[in-house]
Amino acid sequence: MGKGKLLLTGGLVLVVLIAGVVSVSTSVPRSRGEYVYYAVDTSLLGSILYDMHIDYELRHSLNGSPYFMIEYHDISIKISFYDWEDSFDGYVSLMFYAAWRAYGSVSITDVNQWNAVTRGGRAYLDEDQDPVIEQDYLINGGVTWQNIENVILRFCNYARLFEEYIS
Repeated sequence: MGKGKLLLTGGLVLVVLIAGVVSVSTSVPRSRGEYVYYAVDTSLLGSILYDMHIDYELRHSLNGSPYFMIEYHDISIKISFYDWEDSFDGYVSLMFYAAWRAYGSVSITDVNQWNAVTRGGRAYLDEDQDPVIEQDYLINGGVTWQNIENVILRFCNYARLFEEYIS
């Protein structure tokens, strides 16, 4: 996968009334690390992944919804965009997802034990009895660039540890 380079966009709608003139800004103007985003779009997430040196590919589901496929330690991770919010011109939810073909070698007991001692997502067996982990990430309420990076790295490391656990 090639690295994408996309432009940064924000999410917070800041309304300023000055002499009857309404002005709209998409983020709180501070240093990049302190911007507060209330939604994300493919440009923002692509910029963050690029900045993190994580290769990604933008794809679209059958219904047209965007998602990114990233590779981390040879693990394919899908980041899906959910809950478009017109007022913020972006998505207010992301879902991180990784799955492995296990051919029945991972039991529900294994998955339950993982879930009992691990936080930060949920593991389950899909309809083919293959192990999956996913994590929802809610942006509404506000997040910073650094927070988004931290959540991405946390899930990537979570996926790596889960892969070791089921191996």
